[in-house]
Amino acid sequence: MLRRLMSALLIAAFVLLAAPTAFAQELGTEDNPIQVYFVPSVDVQVIVSGGEIMAETLEAATGLSFEVHVPTSYAATIEAMCAAPDVSMGFIPAAGFVLANDRCGVEVGAAAVRFGWPVYWAQYIVRRDSDIYVLGDLAGKTWGYGDPGSTSGFIVPLGRASGDGH
Repeated sequence: MLRRLMSALLIAAFVLLAAPTAFAQELGTEDNPIQVYFVPSVDVQVIVSGGEIMAETLEAATGLSFEVHVPTSYAATIEAMCAAPDVSMGFIPAAGFVLANDRCGVEVGAAAVRFGWPVYWAQYIVRRDSDIYVLGDLAGKTWGYGDPGSTSGFIVPLGRASGDGH
């Protein structure tokens, strides 16, 4: 009797210990797609549309499933990637990468090349009829920005302004 009980307990323990492995879905399947995150740098629908085209192309080339997400902010994108670093990939700016790498070990797998350039720029826009012609003319001016987590939209312009004493 005791032998049967011990055998039953051992079998139950084996089944319970093996269950997570047996029932876990392989990454890249329809039930467990690779999560693809984009920062909300432009209109979300534009990003989602382009992301879905990319996901379809990747699925055709690899046979893996992908699911596109655009969280509500740069910080939320990093949080989402760090919540599941083993099942996600993301298209994040340099500052976002530094934060995500420090927080949860995100690594660079590839870098974007746009119009033949492996870089991107910050852009300063002023009214045509303003008296601003060079960066020094911005001294003492108030400026607007989108997301404080944006490398080109906030961090670089702020650093540039601070470095120049503006």
